[in-house]
Amino acid sequence: MRFRTRSQEVEAINWDETMELNELFVGKSVKKVDDEHLLLSDGTKVKLVGNADCCAYYDLTKLGECENIITNVDVFASPRGDYEDGEGVYRLFVFTGEDRINLAELEGTDSNGYYGTGFWLEVVPNE
Repeated sequence: MRFRTRSQEVEAINWDETMELNELFVGKSVKKVDDEHLLLSDGTKVKLVGNADCCAYYDLTKLGECENIITNVDVFASPRGDYEDGEGVYRLFVFTGEDRINLAELEGTDSNGYYGTGFWLEVVPNE
């Protein structure tokens, strides 16, 4: 899915779009992290956005760095399993060789399960 801002085109990638996540991260590294953005080695800016839809919400609670080349991406999703009252956690892992790094974590609730869950990435390509 793509949408336009005033200055540039932004692509949204959902947490379960494995192929798109790998295309975004594999072969790159995270060069800079601020409160909610990652800057990749090719200049791409990535913002992690937790779902906020009516009764469901997920907030970003951790954002990490990865200065090595990323070789794979994996998402851990536990929206209702290990947590009470629909609360859950999503973790975005990247791999560098044999190391598994927790790049981001989002926590929240999907309420009764009829609303959205998880997170997506807003990707602004390098200029």
